[in-house]
Amino acid sequence: MSSLHQPSAQRTVIQLGESSYYVRSRVEYELPLTALSPATSPAPAVVISVSNASISLQTICEKLSRFAAEDDVFQQQFTVGGYLIVQELENKTNETLPRDLLDFLHTNSLNLLTLKTSLPEGPYIALGQCLHQAWRLYPDTLSAFATVVIPDDAETAESDEDVLQSYEEFSAASIGDSTSSIPVPSRLYYQKTTEKPLAGLRITIKDNMHLNGITTGLGNRAFAELYGKQTTTAEYVRMLQQKGAIILGKTKMSAFAGSEVPPNQCIDYFPPWNARGDGYQGPSGSSSGAAATIAGYPWLDISLCTDTSGSMRFPASSHGAWGHRATWGSLPMEGIVPAVPAYDSIGLLSRTPDTLRDLLTITHTRESYKKPTRLIYPSDWYPLPNRAQQVMTGAFMKVVEDYLGIEHVEISLLDEWTKTGPEDLRDLTLIAFLAMSAYTVNGWYGYHTFDDFRRDYPLKFGKKPYVSPSHSARCLDKIKTFKDWFDQVIWQKDDPDALTIMLVPQGRPGANYRDTVPESSDSGGPDPMSYDEVFVTSMLGCPQLVIPIGQNPYESKVSGLIEYAPIVTTLIGPARSDQTLVDVASNALIQAGWPTTVLAGRLMFDLGDNDRNSDVIPKGKL
Repeated sequence: MSSLHQPSAQRTVIQLGESSYYVRSRVEYELPLTALSPATSPAPAVVISVSNASISLQTICEKLSRFAAEDDVFQQQFTVGGYLIVQELENKTNETLPRDLLDFLHTNSLNLLTLKTSLPEGPYIALGQCLHQAWRLYPDTLSAFATVVIPDDAETAESDEDVLQSYEEFSAASIGDSTSSIPVPSRLYYQKTTEKPLAGLRITIKDNMHLNGITTGLGNRAFAELYGKQTTTAEYVRMLQQKGAIILGKTKMSAFAGSEVPPNQCIDYFPPWNARGDGYQGPSGSSSGAAATIAGYPWLDISLCTDTSGSMRFPASSHGAWGHRATWGSLPMEGIVPAVPAYDSIGLLSRTPDTLRDLLTITHTRESYKKPTRLIYPSDWYPLPNRAQQVMTGAFMKVVEDYLGIEHVEISLLDEWTKTGPEDLRDLTLIAFLAMSAYTVNGWYGYHTFDDFRRDYPLKFGKKPYVSPSHSARCLDKIKTFKDWFDQVIWQKDDPDALTIMLVPQGRPGANYRDTVPESSDSGGPDPMSYDEVFVTSMLGCPQLVIPIGQNPYESKVSGLIEYAPIVTTLIGPARSDQTLVDVASNALIQAGWPTTVLAGRLMFDLGDNDRNSDVIPKGKL
């Protein structure tokens, strides 16, 4: 008899083959008392659905082969020494089983159950008569998670859409391994629908985003100690949940969304490892954990983070991932601890543009897609000092030109300001006009956003909190003047037929060792002056897409081998051109035969004999 969503108080971890599994506490189904019990308990189980087809060995094997191809949680050991549960849409209980199927069941010590149920297909664990979901445990080898989470089944039922899902911290490790582990559900449990287009999408969230039942740590022990567990979930996170996304945990970040980097700046928490190259490259900040998980864990689909003045862009380039900074104000920030509200924006990290497109499609609206009519190459920031990085960037620009059917326009924003800036300001260079405005706003908000924290902590604990050094100041009016000028002259927003995008550099060209103390001018954050390629995007509030395009060789002082550093570039565009940027970059790369999906691990791409050191996709496979 079915007993859906009945929680069990026990938390169980089992070993199956070489993998460990968390047995979800919720009871999915109670097996009939007449069911013959397996020799072992807990026992593996596989649920298969059949419709009009007869129950045959071929049908069973085809299903199991599909499971193995589509799902990383299912493995062959689920078909040994347990249950094979066949869900029938039509009653075939009295059907005589063919001899080859009986032999298969006997050889694998499987008990066959034919039931009239509607469970999701996939792997399960039977504890006595109770059937539970099996969540595979993956070790956090990169030390990238701040908190690993599982649904609190005792508090909320998955079927109750109106109740805010509650979570609890998961702190178990895989059997025989001391590394903390992340429980991951089978992809087979989820089917995409119109209402749930993200069903089964595995995501992590940055530790400045609230999650009901979980502490928001903000990369600072004192902040976590003061505010404890949250009773709400960030609005954008909840939007994705309602569309079917699965939250696996919260990722580490630099304290207070600053730019702390190892070896001497990360005090409260150990900084994540970077999977790229020799494994000893810096993680960048502040979204270090988010980028580390995407670059290192193939079982994860997307990492949510934030970007203020490079918080997503720097880690995306260091870890070699697709990254998107959403148009400022286009996505809800409620439930996210602010850093600099004037700049704060949602960031998305993925290994493929398709996943970015999926998220943007459900959260952004646009009337229709049109190709950009102008591609700007800003001569103030190009060419790049590193020849290899410049060659790769130039090659990318060419494939974008070919896709759009246009040639780039080379513009100096500094010169353009002297010609078309506000008349009473043209005598000032753009650098002089902006001066430290952006940096000052960044510092002022970065300090005063946490006034309540600095006040509340001593009142509760009788001592001052430990915080990393900060800054202070003013200047939003100059930024608005700059933004208005940019909208009018560069983006040409008054022309309904025009759509301009701009190439903007991002990322280092080679090694950046985590054991080397960074120089003050290269601390992982932007230059104090406002006119640079990082702060300009923050001031404009425009979308920016980080695009992996190649990898640059270097001789590693760690491994003694030739390793490869990720090379990225970026595109920016007017407000709400988010999807256009993804479409342009993705389509241009596909047309040129460049790979669009980056690998997890040491390399972004399979090596190829070309200037990008990246394999080319054969035309027949595009």
